[in-house]
Amino acid sequence: MTAGHARTEHMRSDAIRRAERGERDFARAQAHSRRVRAMKWFLPAVASGCILLFVGYSMLSSVTGGDIDLGSATIKDGKLVMANPTLEGFTRNNLPYTMTAARARQEIGSETAAIDLEEITATVPFDDGDQAVITASEGRFDRSGNALTLNQTIELETTNGISARLESADVDVAKGSLKSDKPVEINMDGLSIRADRFSADDGGKVLVFEDRVRVIVDPQKVRRGGE
Repeated sequence: MTAGHARTEHMRSDAIRRAERGERDFARAQAHSRRVRAMKWFLPAVASGCILLFVGYSMLSSVTGGDIDLGSATIKDGKLVMANPTLEGFTRNNLPYTMTAARARQEIGSETAAIDLEEITATVPFDDGDQAVITASEGRFDRSGNALTLNQTIELETTNGISARLESADVDVAKGSLKSDKPVEINMDGLSIRADRFSADDGGKVLVFEDRVRVIVDPQKVRRGGE
């Protein structure tokens, strides 16, 4: 083999290796781009989904946005207690959602009395046929202030494998805002975002993570996603 031929073979091998690396890098870039696009629609969905969840229950005595089944209602200790109230309706994009609670309680004789909710579950559609299931242990909706307070864990799981967890949340229904002064965690394929404080404004269009914000990447999952 001549020296020129050897150099040619070496150059060809280098070109093949560069091409293979380029394909792998391109695949990883595509996977990263998909994750970025997913976060762009998922993060607002977390906030707007939670807001939608509790806006619905503000309609318990004023049906305007869906069909409500109050289940069985009784009076106990001066409060109207509703077992398994259910709200069904459609989003602005004409997609169906469902919200239920194990119990809802409200003082009798006051149209502005707070509504206490227990074991809340909602199924909310948000993108390309995917759905989010939101659960919360309990909440209090202040009808006079049009605000909801959640002091228990809120969890969200989507049909495409994304999850979120908030330790608490204050929702201003009129402003379409959500605020949490306790830790929040959001997970998706190979990527996790954690912060000690979180807020969302304008129906989830503006999102702010504060205090000890961490973005954690699992290299193995990211590598598999790019292959």
